[in-house]
Amino acid sequence: MVIFDNSQSYTFHLTGRIPDSLGAISEIETIRTDHNFLTGKIPISLSNMKSLSILNLSHNNLSGTIHMALDNLQFLAHFSPNLSDNNLKGEVPTNGVLKNSTAIPLNGNCDLCGGLPDLHMPPCYTDFQRKQIQYHLVRVLIPGLCLSRSPLLQQLEMVKQAEELRVRYDVLYFN
Repeated sequence: MVIFDNSQSYTFHLTGRIPDSLGAISEIETIRTDHNFLTGKIPISLSNMKSLSILNLSHNNLSGTIHMALDNLQFLAHFSPNLSDNNLKGEVPTNGVLKNSTAIPLNGNCDLCGGLPDLHMPPCYTDFQRKQIQYHLVRVLIPGLCLSRSPLLQQLEMVKQAEELRVRYDVLYFN
């Protein structure tokens, strides 16, 4: 049994990318590297770690997508991976390890979408759908902003005129 645990270490923080070569060590059963400064993508090579049963990569600066290759990790299915509080993005896979949606900590990854309904993630949109939404927002918001700004501009103009009158009165009063 091989355990790699550097979680919440207050004296030694891991930085940089997770090396692809880590996936070649098939005997590792536990990887706990939460609360470090890891960056980059989660290596696909981790899917080669057939003995891996605990994976905690939370509270880092990992980016990219959750690769479907992690579905191959059979032992990890019993203990869901903790990928929370990173910068992960894209669609959450719906099979394999991520099938047990109630036990998957993914919070703190603002750009994730889709996945199983129990995750309560926003839906994933295609580029075409995103452009349609932006087009409709622009069509609704721009005229609305123009209409709402005109009374505001009128009020600002009245305040400016009132200040000019006050200054003129002060000049007359003191002379």
